[in-house]
Amino acid sequence: MFSRSGSTSNGDFGKVPKDPVLWVVRDGHVLASCVQAGAFTHRICPALIENFSTSAAVLYGRLPVFGLGSKKHLVAICLDSSLRTVKISRLTRLNILLPTAKTKVMIVAPEDILRRFGVVEGDQFELKT
Repeated sequence: MFSRSGSTSNGDFGKVPKDPVLWVVRDGHVLASCVQAGAFTHRICPALIENFSTSAAVLYGRLPVFGLGSKKHLVAICLDSSLRTVKISRLTRLNILLPTAKTKVMIVAPEDILRRFGVVEGDQFELKT
């Protein structure tokens, strides 16, 4: 799945990397460090992850995501199998995000990352270890 550089650009998401932290990269710039959601409750409520407040969360698959437990406004960046952005949604404490049919990976991060880096639909991402 991962090349020697640690990139996931080949789209093979059958295996989850063992490293607990990934780096989200766009155009050669690191946007955030990401923790991976291991437990089912962390997968559907990423704000409950212990180190989430200082980074972002990488969620594999197409499960719905809840904003419960969040103290900040969050955004969910839905990526397809080639790690291209297909949808960007704001996630509040009271709503549920349903991913698109193309979504393979979701990055949930504080809203200031979206503003700071100007993430838009169609952006190409990489996940590096």
